[in-house]
Amino acid sequence: ALLKCRQAKPMLYKSIILFLSLLFCGVRCGDGKICNSISMTMSPVGKAQTFFNCTAVDGNVVLSIIDMNGAVSFPHLREISGFLVLYRLRNLTTLAQLFPQLTVIRGLATHDSYALVIFDLPDLQDMALPNLRRIYRGGIRVESAPKLCYYRSVNFSAILSPGYKTNFHNVPDKTLCRDVCPGDWKKEEASDRTKIVYKPKCPNPEHCWSLSFCQKLCSAACGAAGCLVSSSAGGDYSKTCCPSACLGGCYNVTNRGCAACKGYRLNGACVDRCPAGYVSYRDWVCIRTSDCVTRFSMSSIRSSSNTLSVIERTTMKLFNGTCVQACPLGYAVSDGQVCSKCADARNCARYCDPLLVHSIEDLEAVKGCTIMPQLIISLSDDIPDLEKRLLESFRDLTEIEESLMIINSPALTSLSFLSNLRVIHGKNSGSAGQRNQASQPASLAIEHNDFLQSLWNATNGRRLLVAKGKVRFYMNRRLCNHKITEFVKHTLNVTDFINFAEDLSPRTNGDLASCINRTFDILVGLVTSRSVMLHWPMLQVKDKRALLGYSIYYRQVRQGETVQYADPSTCEIRQWQTMFTACTNLFVPDNSSPNQLVEYSGIPVKHDGTVEGDDDLLRVSCHLNNCSQCVGDCKKKLPPKQCQFMVVLLKPASRYAMFVMPQLVVEQQQAYGSKSRIIYVDTMPTQPSPPHDFKVEFRSPSEMRTDLEAAIETNGNVTHYLLRFKEMPSHQENVIYGDDCSISAFGLCISSSSSSSSNR
Repeated sequence: ALLKCRQAKPMLYKSIILFLSLLFCGVRCGDGKICNSISMTMSPVGKAQTFFNCTAVDGNVVLSIIDMNGAVSFPHLREISGFLVLYRLRNLTTLAQLFPQLTVIRGLATHDSYALVIFDLPDLQDMALPNLRRIYRGGIRVESAPKLCYYRSVNFSAILSPGYKTNFHNVPDKTLCRDVCPGDWKKEEASDRTKIVYKPKCPNPEHCWSLSFCQKLCSAACGAAGCLVSSSAGGDYSKTCCPSACLGGCYNVTNRGCAACKGYRLNGACVDRCPAGYVSYRDWVCIRTSDCVTRFSMSSIRSSSNTLSVIERTTMKLFNGTCVQACPLGYAVSDGQVCSKCADARNCARYCDPLLVHSIEDLEAVKGCTIMPQLIISLSDDIPDLEKRLLESFRDLTEIEESLMIINSPALTSLSFLSNLRVIHGKNSGSAGQRNQASQPASLAIEHNDFLQSLWNATNGRRLLVAKGKVRFYMNRRLCNHKITEFVKHTLNVTDFINFAEDLSPRTNGDLASCINRTFDILVGLVTSRSVMLHWPMLQVKDKRALLGYSIYYRQVRQGETVQYADPSTCEIRQWQTMFTACTNLFVPDNSSPNQLVEYSGIPVKHDGTVEGDDDLLRVSCHLNNCSQCVGDCKKKLPPKQCQFMVVLLKPASRYAMFVMPQLVVEQQQAYGSKSRIIYVDTMPTQPSPPHDFKVEFRSPSEMRTDLEAAIETNGNVTHYLLRFKEMPSHQENVIYGDDCSISAFGLCISSSSSSSSNR
């Protein structure tokens, strides 16, 4: 995966707008109980009344760009089967006025792995959802809520399922919030004084949604079923556990009193499975079999004039007691909208709805699809294991009826996951008379993918047929033009005429790429402990001014390690050290000037080819292939024009990866771009630095102990140390006779001359 060095751009706004167009038909919209997905933007007042009596939402709830002022409320809503998104809502201080009874968010569909998303709510002071007990799947993300408090006083681990987390950004620091849970200040009389004491109301004093609402936590013994939901806003509530068929709580201890169902909801009651005559729909509710085959999915999309909108409805299908949008792989639709197993699974087409692929959930929806009417890929940049997921999701896709668009996907570096695609029919590409118009939609459009570097090759000689319509590449800034041209010529089979200048837009693609048309070899002429001499052929260009010089990239690597090229336009290049040079051939200076110094790569070099201040012999010459002469005298063995450079200040006994890349003006980069193959060089070992902290301890007249710390710079594999010692005269006879003061020259005894002579 490409290492991208850039500040992460928030994709949330873009993805919310895209999701506003993905609506799913609910179970029943007219009975005031179970409602469709709710999407309200800009002018919600009239539309809000439609959902006033909803107790459950079959789908998602998205509220965006609304001036609230108490105009919107869902006082009876207890359950959301998908996700909840709140975006740019003004004059909303608490969520309690929006969803006072919301108990469960199932997260059957999530928004980039989040079931609850709050983004850009400038007036929100608390996110109180006083009855929320369970988010079955997905995490919580809150961003840009500058007045939000009480998010630290909520025990979210009791709400979220294992493995899901909260994510808070751009919210106040804890020092700005008091987060005082509900309670009363009361006077307490003491013997000598009266004191004011705060008495908390919450059964769990540390956990609350706001100053008005305690967080209702159930006993661990109740498990996922939850406990009885109190009708009061605060204070203690019943610890009675709900029936096992419930999820997240109940209003009475019967299967009809569950706030949400662990299994399926059928006519207001919770059941483990749907009875005869019914099928499960979206894994949470039972509907009549006859209702399934007359139901429609409205997740289809169309791109028209750069906009996305809902366009068509697709009939639901029956499969193994469930109501599904598409038959699984190996099954096809037969009479009565029933999914039947194919006799030959390899030739069994699975037709899927048009889809905008933006998140992990969308990738899951593509799995097993072989034919799609239309596909738009606009991936966010925070999907883990993206390459693996793409291969798994698109491996069966072979046919697209209308168009394929790959746009605004900064996470994509390659499109190899589409290599099994065989045909794009381009059914709605327009008439031939329209094809020269710039506004005409393309059957294949790859645009605005900043980090896309490669496409895909035809597999087994089978090319991708674009039966009708244009092919367009635009603003893929790291995708080289020669790769686009090769792709069009060798991988695509395009029926319509391609205008290379307009349709492939060479001026907008590859301007940030290191476009490499050819590679060359570099040779190592000399290796010492701290330097390596490199040689390579000079790049031949028509205009010499286009060649600015050469960059030498090198980095230390472990033994046996191999590395990939670094893209100079990304942060990956920071792992490499770089030196820049013009193409030069430096010869040993003339011996007639013994004191002459020559600057080479910023290093002063003596007349004999050694570097001043270095014990290693760094002879500045080009000993190639046992040629003891310089490049200028080896014309028969080397190309006529060679470049030479000495990489210095390396570490001894170390392995380095190196490559050379010519630097050209931007206009000539794609025409002459090249780089050398990576080579690996081991520098020579040299003398290690001296040991330090050397100590000697005399243990007896014939034995001493030495202690030392290892060399700081080993400069190779240190196998042993050489200890040199020298015997010194010790005035042995004076020691034998006990005349210690006679060795005062060594500073061991200080005595006056008179006392010394009198006591001999």
